[in-house]
Amino acid sequence: MTLVLGALTHDYVIQVADRRVTSALTGTLIEDRRNKVVVLCSAFAFSYCGLAEIGLQNTDTWLARRLNERSSGTEAIEHVRESATNELRSCDALRRRHTFVGAGWARDGSDLLAVRCTISNALDATGDWLASAKEEFDVKSQILERNELFKICRPVGAWVEPDWRFELERQVRSCVERSVHPLEIVRLLAQVIRRVSNTNNTVGKNLTVVTLPKSAAEKPQATFETPRQSTSARTAVDNPMFYTANEGDRFEGVMPILVCGGKVLAGSIELGPGERLPVNPDKSKFSLDDVVSEDSLRAYIPNGDEPRYWIRALIEAGGNVGGWGVIVPAVEVCRVFGLTFLRDVDRMFRAAHGWAEDFLREYVERDSMKIPGKFIALEGIVIILTVASLAEESGIADILKSKFGPVSHQEILQLAVAYKQRKKSAWCPILCTTTTEGWAGAPGLPP
Repeated sequence: MTLVLGALTHDYVIQVADRRVTSALTGTLIEDRRNKVVVLCSAFAFSYCGLAEIGLQNTDTWLARRLNERSSGTEAIEHVRESATNELRSCDALRRRHTFVGAGWARDGSDLLAVRCTISNALDATGDWLASAKEEFDVKSQILERNELFKICRPVGAWVEPDWRFELERQVRSCVERSVHPLEIVRLLAQVIRRVSNTNNTVGKNLTVVTLPKSAAEKPQATFETPRQSTSARTAVDNPMFYTANEGDRFEGVMPILVCGGKVLAGSIELGPGERLPVNPDKSKFSLDDVVSEDSLRAYIPNGDEPRYWIRALIEAGGNVGGWGVIVPAVEVCRVFGLTFLRDVDRMFRAAHGWAEDFLREYVERDSMKIPGKFIALEGIVIILTVASLAEESGIADILKSKFGPVSHQEILQLAVAYKQRKKSAWCPILCTTTTEGWAGAPGLPP
């Protein structure tokens, strides 16, 4: 499910969403760290409730690409509405219920007004969740009027008790009247989501928070802040703030997907020193039967025998391997090419022995890796070897272009194709289905 809460004031807009993904069929936990936020320049933040994936893409990635296909916010919202209607029209009505929730700033003449909108096929006229989806998505908006002090947006997703909503509104009013730092309101919204999660296992306690000040929306920029100042300080927020609030209100800087100026910056980019391979791996942290996700890759890569072998091979080849980088693309590459479970990734790694060691040396020697300070993130080995393993498969270039853009991963592909052509006589196909050491059981390219 998910729960999205928001608050509108005349100085800043706040949106908070949990990060949990559960199975629509069984309700079991799939992932507790999924990004569900896309920020359009510095003016609008979108979250979602419903489907964790649209097509073969995580929903946040799908949304970012649709927003990026239009030049203005109004056009982008309408494009999302039309695209979601067309994409999900053929799905079963009970399983295609979905809502995008946006909060930010809209131009009204020379002024900007705080606004919340929903793009949904699953909400009725009052904002309650429908039993089955409508045929088409529609757009509804709420504006903070000039004579209103603030507005607590109607919760979207899981049910929130009316008494809790009344108490939240009373507490937020006190905060706004006293001009406290917006992080104090964030804590109040977070408390409600976590209170719901105590009795609803489809809502998680790990949250993504976005605060968009009016001053930043007036001049969109790429800068952002993390919540380091005291929450009691009456300090104006000048830049957007993106961060996660983990259990116990331990705030961490994090990047949602950013869309602005025709560019998309995707993934959870962690702040601070990178994580290295542990000296003593803990294999109890993952199972090869785990579904590929951000959480499962974070557990598998530093602790599994195969990824550790290939990261060491990359280092021995001269690669500058750092900590975690952008996790989402690694997950998506796996899903696009049929690596659904960690065991599929593990088979791919095992099948690469004997050729990929030499290939990695060529990969590290290319000019683009000689830029001072450039490093390969821990999860990068998954992308490198998945693309290289499939380099000679028919249609792979078109799939990479359509799913990840005209530039992403193309250098890996071109290098791998050239390498394999030179080593053709010694090459053993990776997509082998006759031995247990091949990539048996894992689907190849999608039809």
